[in-house]
Amino acid sequence: MGQGKNGLGPLPPPDELEVEVERRLSDLATIVDELDHRRHELLDWRVQLQAHARTLRKAAAVAAVLGVVAMAVTIRRNRQRRRLVARAERLTEALSRILEHPDRVARPEPSATQRALSGLLAGVAGLIVRKLAERAAARPQYPRLRRVQ
Repeated sequence: MGQGKNGLGPLPPPDELEVEVERRLSDLATIVDELDHRRHELLDWRVQLQAHARTLRKAAAVAAVLGVVAMAVTIRRNRQRRRLVARAERLTEALSRILEHPDRVARPEPSATQRALSGLLAGVAGLIVRKLAERAAARPQYPRLRRVQ
């Protein structure tokens, strides 16, 4: 009597077992409450915004600097392209292409890469359209409800 079936020794009295189970359940409830609190904190965008405000400010500053640099490069490039010398160079290059290949003046032939890419994009677009059509056909049609006024 008092010997466990697994041979590990005598079992504690039921009162002690009940106290131990209640203590462990209490510990488990505390852990679950803490996990719930952390989940709410993790998914609350205001808390995350406040916690990572410094990093977000740095990222915004970097994005602003990159935007300004991109605009400056674009403006400078456009100014250089409008210069008379640059326009004359482009005109000379165009005229030399016309003289070398008069058959390709109207429309350039797409390269193999461009043809492959356009074929790939057409295939992907067709697949998307087909999937959307299948979803629309499979969706049950519910009658529209009238508004009660």
